[in-house]
Amino acid sequence: KGKILDLNKYPVGLALIATLGVPTGYADLFISDKYVTFDIVAALEFNPWTKARMSVNLGYRYRPKRNVYNFTMGQAFIISGAASIPFFPPDLDVLLDFRGEIATEPSDKYLTSDERPFEADLAFRYRFLRGSEKREWWRGLAMTAGIGTGLNSIGVPDVRVFLGLNFHWVN
Repeated sequence: KGKILDLNKYPVGLALIATLGVPTGYADLFISDKYVTFDIVAALEFNPWTKARMSVNLGYRYRPKRNVYNFTMGQAFIISGAASIPFFPPDLDVLLDFRGEIATEPSDKYLTSDERPFEADLAFRYRFLRGSEKREWWRGLAMTAGIGTGLNSIGVPDVRVFLGLNFHWVN
């Protein structure tokens, strides 16, 4: 991930994200890729009001064409959006996330909605910010818990439940 515009200096933040995927499992299990894949994504971030953050990501995924069940999986445009909105206590944020892809396989003229996987998630993040001492080790911790669902298509979950603990040094 490389930063192009810093949100602290400009009205928007902009970064480029490159991802290389290398298969490590069995190609016939689940809906895995059996070839190397590559994504390039532009990430745009902005603050519509104090302490709220929003982002929009647009990109392209190179993936060799393959058939999964009766559907074509191949190259695709990647679309995602997210928001982090402060909730009632200052340490709690509501997180909304929406992501998916639109297949661009030129040989498949009749792409169905099943070949356009999208997912939406709702989560809460509690940030451990309180404390009188800046040296307290837990001040950079945050806990995230959420639930999501696939909106259509193969390759997205019926239900996704997640719990995470992370550390950040910038509040």
